[in-house]
Amino acid sequence: MDLRAAGHEEGRMMAAVAQELRRGGVPIRDVSVGSTPTAVYAAEIEGVTEIRPGTYVFHDRMQAAFGLCKLDDCAAEVWVTVVSRPATDRIVIDGGSKTFATDVQPGGAPLQLQGFGHVVGLPHAVFERMNEEHGIIRVRPEDDCQPGDLLRVIPNHICSTVNLHSSVYISDKDGGLRRVPVAARGCIQ
Repeated sequence: MDLRAAGHEEGRMMAAVAQELRRGGVPIRDVSVGSTPTAVYAAEIEGVTEIRPGTYVFHDRMQAAFGLCKLDDCAAEVWVTVVSRPATDRIVIDGGSKTFATDVQPGGAPLQLQGFGHVVGLPHAVFERMNEEHGIIRVRPEDDCQPGDLLRVIPNHICSTVNLHSSVYISDKDGGLRRVPVAARGCIQ
């Protein structure tokens, strides 16, 4: 996927629509475009006055797959607890579809992501499936994952994952955590 071309097309289309509306007597002050993958390129188009890249503030596994960032650049993780290890190649975590968004499905075009998120520190692990409360992660037998262990998962799509939660925790420079409410959660009517 050519993100530069897509962003330029997005910006040109929106600027052209705004110009047509102005010619028809509709006052248009701002030409606003969205989408994290194309934001920087759409902003290069004359007439675009604002960008609204939602994932841009955090990044996520999807943006890393697009090449916009590295997984280490992702600023948001979901912390989960291993609740059981029913087999040497499988663990169960306390995060399922009520914790992780399911709108970016594994194996879907164009990214073909494997699993529902990246398990930090376990590069071969695959977050294969989930029910509402639990997730199933395939691990290697030699991976040291025991009940009670905390794992960090970078979700495929952070926007809709954040929307599932009432609050997030923000870490400061000294490593302290501060709880912040997700103010827009549940506001769609």
